[in-house]
Amino acid sequence: MAKISRKKKVKGIALLIHNQGQILTIEEQITKPNVDKKAGDYSIPMETMENNELLAITLKRLLLEEMGLNMIDIDINCNSLATFSIKGNNVKLYCGKLRNRVDVINKRFCPRNKDEVKEVMWMDTDEFFKKELRCGAREMVEFWLNRNNINENTGKSIKCKSRK
Repeated sequence: MAKISRKKKVKGIALLIHNQGQILTIEEQITKPNVDKKAGDYSIPMETMENNELLAITLKRLLLEEMGLNMIDIDINCNSLATFSIKGNNVKLYCGKLRNRVDVINKRFCPRNKDEVKEVMWMDTDEFFKKELRCGAREMVEFWLNRNNINENTGKSIKCKSRK
């Protein structure tokens, strides 16, 4: 289970992009046991930081590799909402909105890293919670919903299953 972490060292970032009750969701293409990711899981975009990489560079890479977006396509709150511990790795959660959703939603997202991302789509949060989710994704979205008083029924959490 992912939980809010008080530790300082950050190993990755997550980005919750939202608009009108929907969140930008990815379907994972490959399994990576070290970060508790399984092919077929759904998630908000997450990216591991490379050695000594700045958060801004990791965020830019995340947008391009997983969604085919550029920094100019999105307004991001530069203050992280929280840091979560996922399988011992601290992940900072950021939140953002697309600058021109009508333009972007009518096009097909084109992730650059198609080996890792199967599909990128807009999804209602109710539908998102019914999917098989990557470890940490549920807790991060619930945290954001509760923080913004969007839905009162988000108190459930899940335990990440051991994956082989």
